[in-house]
Amino acid sequence: AVPFITALYDIGDELPDEPTGFFSIGPDMHVVRIIHWYLKQEKDSAERARLLKEAMKATTGLYLPVMDTSLEDSRQERQKDPDSFTVTEEDLKNLQQICVEKIQQATKSGVLKTHPKMAHILYRWREWASLEEPRKWLESLIESEDGLLSFLTAFLQHSTSQSVSDYVVRTYQYIRLRDLENFVSVEILERKVGKLSPANLGEKEQITISAFQRALRRRKEGKSDEDWRHDNESD
Repeated sequence: AVPFITALYDIGDELPDEPTGFFSIGPDMHVVRIIHWYLKQEKDSAERARLLKEAMKATTGLYLPVMDTSLEDSRQERQKDPDSFTVTEEDLKNLQQICVEKIQQATKSGVLKTHPKMAHILYRWREWASLEEPRKWLESLIESEDGLLSFLTAFLQHSTSQSVSDYVVRTYQYIRLRDLENFVSVEILERKVGKLSPANLGEKEQITISAFQRALRRRKEGKSDEDWRHDNESD
């Protein structure tokens, strides 16, 4: 079990971030389900927890251990059906601590700086450790232009829609300021973004900065973060 789960965790950071339809799930959830049902063959919850701990400590992956532990951390669902979970609430705290240590290591190695799931990981870090830890790391990260762009890009979201009158699917890319404010002041970000030279940015970075600037404009116009569908996409 340990080498099998470790191998699945290892590939988690390389899984494609595919958009999912109404009746499909992403590759990451597929992998977590495989691990869950594989472990549920073991009837002893203490042994299941031991296997997970060993795999999480052994893996080079970051995202899937964090995601797996996050899914185990559903208090409301746990109260309804505690037997459906892989580990007990007591063992869950140990898994959270292992994940926090892996996140801390990822900040030192530079893995978190460029991780495509940075936003998800930051939220779990804040929840399982403290708000101060991710905030302190981000203060240092956004001092550099590439660090600032990595942080903003991590919170760039994508959505698609198609109405009866549309010939093609519309794609929206947007940022919600309230998500950023969970970790960094928008005023600080606005000041730093204002110093960037658009000519030096790649296509993805330009999309990110444009989405951030539209989010700023929404707020200045008194609009909601959720009003991104009415952004002027020609900006």
